Amino acid sequence: MGESVPLDGTSVFNRIQRNFGVAAQIGVVHGNLTVSSAGDATPVPQQLPGDVTHFTGRDAELRRLDQHLLGSSPVPAVAVISGPAGVGKSALAVHWAHRVKERFPDGRLFADLDGFGPDAPGSPASTVSSFLRAFGVARPDEWVDLSERAAHLRTMLSGRHVLLVLDNARSAEQVRSLLPGCGTCAVIVTSRNRLTSVAVQQAAVNVELGLLPVEEGVELLRRTVGARVAAERPAAAEIVDQCGGLPLALTVLAHHTAARPALRLADLAAELVDEKRRLDILSTDDPMFSVRAALFKSYRGLGIRSAATFRLFGHLPGRQLSVEALAAALGTDGATAASTLNELVREHLVMEPQLGRYSMHDLLRTYAAEVGHQSSTGSAPVRRMFDHYLASAVRADRLITPGRFQVADAAADLEAGVAHADAEAARNWMRAELPTLIALFQVEDLALDAHLWQLAYTLRGYFYLARELDAWLRTHEVALGAATRLGDRRAEAITRNNLGMAFAAVRRLDEAAVQHRAALALFDALCDGRGASDSVANLGAVLSRQQRFEEALLHQRQALRYYLDEGLVRNSGITLRSMSNAHAALGQLDDAALCAEEALSLALVREHDMDIAQAANTLGAVRERAQDYVHAEIALRQALAHAERGGSAHEQARARWALGRVAMATGHTADARTFLGAAMAFYRRINSPFADSVSDVLKGLSGR
Repeated sequence: MGESVPLDGTSVFNRIQRNFGVAAQIGVVHGNLTVSSAGDATPVPQQLPGDVTHFTGRDAELRRLDQHLLGSSPVPAVAVISGPAGVGKSALAVHWAHRVKERFPDGRLFADLDGFGPDAPGSPASTVSSFLRAFGVARPDEWVDLSERAAHLRTMLSGRHVLLVLDNARSAEQVRSLLPGCGTCAVIVTSRNRLTSVAVQQAAVNVELGLLPVEEGVELLRRTVGARVAAERPAAAEIVDQCGGLPLALTVLAHHTAARPALRLADLAAELVDEKRRLDILSTDDPMFSVRAALFKSYRGLGIRSAATFRLFGHLPGRQLSVEALAAALGTDGATAASTLNELVREHLVMEPQLGRYSMHDLLRTYAAEVGHQSSTGSAPVRRMFDHYLASAVRADRLITPGRFQVADAAADLEAGVAHADAEAARNWMRAELPTLIALFQVEDLALDAHLWQLAYTLRGYFYLARELDAWLRTHEVALGAATRLGDRRAEAITRNNLGMAFAAVRRLDEAAVQHRAALALFDALCDGRGASDSVANLGAVLSRQQRFEEALLHQRQALRYYLDEGLVRNSGITLRSMSNAHAALGQLDDAALCAEEALSLALVREHDMDIAQAANTLGAVRERAQDYVHAEIALRQALAHAERGGSAHEQARARWALGRVAMATGHTADARTFLGAAMAFYRRINSPFADSVSDVLKGLSGR
């Protein structure tokens, strides 16, 4: 720059050493001075990562983001996308942001807050500084105080249409300082936590991201793998199921499959059956595309108690566990267990599909078992869980089948386990816990053999009531092995007797007879008259089903004498019902009616709904056969009322079917249709083959 001469005559030399763009040297200014340059325009940051190539599904979630983030509001619209590791939170946020880029012409900011990385999470201060620099602010770090930096960021955002994508936040503290103050901006936060305080303070919408449905998972595979998916649709669906619908797992597997064009999807599905092998296949050297690495990031951030609970989940049998069962396994109280489990729910490592019941998807469970094995979880928690379920089942059985003989060890602790309010609550508990109760029989621990046979015995009453025949067979076959290993002849005899009853219920009559005879031999050797009589009575029931009615009656009379002498009222009633059926089959209807009436009288004395329903149904069937329809209907309606109170679908169906036949015989066709339709529905509910028989009768009524 040249020389300048001031008014007083002195010489001044000015030199500009740097290029400052527009510069003016002015002595006196009158009025306003405006200096502008194209170089002064605020930058428009475009920080989003590239869109997801094969983004699939999530239509409902995309619509929800549209509705909440694209409306007009005086305050910034905020959405928190939460969900487990690998479920596609970042993919959804970035994909949505690319879809709506025209709505945010002043910029789209993106920050990975690294909430679950190996190092400390990203600090709010550094993220605010990076955003300010993106808008052309020089040296924002000179504002030492975070609140001052955040205020400058809000100033920069004021009046501008900017979208902020805050990815992978661990806590609300990472997010609060980054939020704009004006309604022209919108914010998407992704996190494995729900960030409830952000949702409350900012009136944010929480978009809970779940696992992909099968159809969307198959479509994700198709977009990468191609025509093989359509050609092997069932295998593709099985693969989606084995991956638990986790998008990260499916993406890894899709690229793994695309790179092996000769690989059949059926062969890949077979490889994935082994859960340990499955996690290896889905884990790569790149931590960005490794299921194991993603799960490790979530696990690593847990506290000591939560981490121990997570590991334990991988070792406990059952796909869905109650808080009481988990408390027992943990050796703690219900409140502490619930608090820990709710923390895992917030971290999306555990799901709560029903209030107070918790589950994990298969990949998480496999990983939990893996880290649990590394930390030597041990078998004590599983044994405590067995104790809990055994005590709870005993207390339920006492209400479901009052007066039933109990095995001594199982009934020892009356205060342990779940306390059921009444018989209906006990049945509901059995129904809800049945999958876990059955899963207990898959545990391989010789120290639990006594628990196994006692639990099987205890569950038999419910199996009979609910007609859970597959579960009855499966549990008692395992229990028999346990009793045999123990060398406990009494346990073996009891288990064989119950197993024989299960075989008889599914019409495997020869196998039933083998078990009852083996039980009888053991009871005789033990001089156990009651056990021997039970075996003899059960053999009689098998002989009756084999249509050997005279032999059946010989066995049943023998058992009945013992029961009457010992004052065993319930056993006497059960045997009398069986005798009634045998007499009826032989055409001896008077004897059949007499036995059924005696059985009903004994059941009424005990006031047990299930026994009353069965005896009244037996009597009603005899009266119907004798064409005494008035007394048949009286007995059958009594059976129906007690079957409804006792919660027996089988006995309700049986009573309605018989009432339908009586209505047909007496010319009441409309009533017959009503009864038969209800009977068919109940039989179908319990998967009974009798449903088809009732259906045939109903079809015959259609023309009347």
